[in-house]
Amino acid sequence: MELRIKALNCEICIPFVSADDLETKLKDLEPVLKVMQRSLPGSLFEEARVKPGLEDIYYLGSDQVPVLLRVPESKVAAIGLAVHVSEPRGLSGAEIEAVCGVRNALKDYVYNQRYKKYFDARGGFVHVSHDGARWIIEEVLPSLPKRDETQ
Repeated sequence: MELRIKALNCEICIPFVSADDLETKLKDLEPVLKVMQRSLPGSLFEEARVKPGLEDIYYLGSDQVPVLLRVPESKVAAIGLAVHVSEPRGLSGAEIEAVCGVRNALKDYVYNQRYKKYFDARGGFVHVSHDGARWIIEEVLPSLPKRDETQ
């Protein structure tokens, strides 16, 4: 058997034959993680936090993917907001679809010529561009319905 632990930019695989074997190997993991942190900075877990002032707009799920509490009316704005609050990590295409409920989000919105200036795809994740961040901050966030209006 094998335990796989996904970190920011790497995956740690620990083979084991029994629960006792796994427990022993996990006890020995601490020094390995310290070496990785020194040798490969940015490869391990970074505690994700909700952006200050946006606590009533989203929270982070157990997988560190945002869950929107207030959703913009337009699909592209919902995608932009989800990607914006996920920064600096960004979101994969599947994560965007799960967070926003928008099918074909990459093809229809992220890579669409009309909205392309708002997004930047790199390393398998979608990020907001400079124009995208300004659009979210200046237009999308102020237009969100208040919490009591959505209930």
